[in-house]
Amino acid sequence: MKRKEREHLKEDPFINFVEKVIEVFKKSKKVVFIGIGAFFTVVLVIVIIIYFKSASVSNENELYAKAFSIKSSEILSSGEKLTKLKQLKSGRGISSVIDLFIASIYFEESEFKTAKHIIDESTESRIKLVNDEKILLEAEILNAMKKRKEAINLFNKLLSDKELEISKDLILLKIARIQLKSGKKGSAISNLKNLIDDFPQSFYHNEAKALLGEIEAN
Repeated sequence: MKRKEREHLKEDPFINFVEKVIEVFKKSKKVVFIGIGAFFTVVLVIVIIIYFKSASVSNENELYAKAFSIKSSEILSSGEKLTKLKQLKSGRGISSVIDLFIASIYFEESEFKTAKHIIDESTESRIKLVNDEKILLEAEILNAMKKRKEAINLFNKLLSDKELEISKDLILLKIARIQLKSGKKGSAISNLKNLIDDFPQSFYHNEAKALLGEIEAN
């Protein structure tokens, strides 16, 4: 390379910048590699956590389907359903999903204290729907135990949840029925009208209209 060309390269600000970057990298490449290694370690840990959370949710969804199938069986008795659900639980460990279905069977058999105890002792599920259904069942249990104020508080808790995965129209109907039994006719009418106006395509629309008609006729 000619002398003038070498001098020109030395004076070139871009070349000088690149040379300085290379020099700094050579001096600190160990630190850089350690930093890159730490970064990828953190990324790997995050990926593993996401994978296991996803796998856990998938397992709970599968368990929900199995438990629902047992609970919905028209062949099995309540006792047989409980036995199968408890076997499912012992095979899979602690499960909020199975607790939900076991508690619902005890509720249907009017064993309200046992059902309430199971719900109280149950852990939180990774599935939002299961947690919502547990609150709904607890409210139903409290209502059956004539603890109507506590039941309505739980129903209202569900209604205030913006990410609720249970139909709000169903909850409005349940609240209205409790209010009617408690002598709160005006509140019941208000909730029924909210259901009819806000959920015109609701499965419970006609039922709400019929109940509202009965209340207003008396």
